[in-house]
Amino acid sequence: MPTQLMLPSEALNRQFELPEAGEFPAANLVASKAVIECHSFTIGPIGLLLPGDTVAEVFDELPHSRIPNAPRSLRFMANVRGDMVPVFSLHTILGVEETENMEYRMLVIGQRDMAIGLLVDNLPMRLTLTQEYILKSEPILPESLTPFVRECYQYKGQIWVDWDIYGFFSAIVNEMH
Repeated sequence: MPTQLMLPSEALNRQFELPEAGEFPAANLVASKAVIECHSFTIGPIGLLLPGDTVAEVFDELPHSRIPNAPRSLRFMANVRGDMVPVFSLHTILGVEETENMEYRMLVIGQRDMAIGLLVDNLPMRLTLTQEYILKSEPILPESLTPFVRECYQYKGQIWVDWDIYGFFSAIVNEMH
C-alpha cells in the first residue's frame, strides 16, 4: 500500500497527543525475546543497556553549574539547548571507584524535562543481543541497581544489565527529597 504524503503545512497543523507531565516513556528493552537492539555503555566494570529507540546524545562539554549542597551523585546542571538537565555520576551512586584523570563523556538520555545526564566511561555502542546471552543467575551487582534489573546478559566477556533507568532515577530523586 503506498504511503499517503501530505503537505508540510498540513503536517505541522495537525493535533498531536503528548504524554502527561511526569510520565516517563515506556522503557521496555525486550520487544522480542529473540533479539534485542540496544545502546550500551559502561560504568567501571558494569555494562548498562538502554532500549535501542532511546533518544540519547553524547557531549564532551556543555555549559553547566554546580548546585550548592547537592548530593555528591548530582554533579551539576547542564544547559542542553536551553533546557536544564541534571547530570549524575553513576560511579558515585553505584559505588564504583573513579580514577583521578579519567575523561568522562556526558550521555544525555531523553529530551526536554525528561532528560537525564550521566557521566559515562566511554562512548555508547550499539549491541544486538539474543536469548543465548541471557545469564541464568543474576550476577553480584550494586544494591542500588538490583531492584531495577530486568535481565542480565554476558556478551564478549562483559556483563550487560537491562535496567529500568527511569525507575532507577525516580528512586534516586525521591531519596534526595
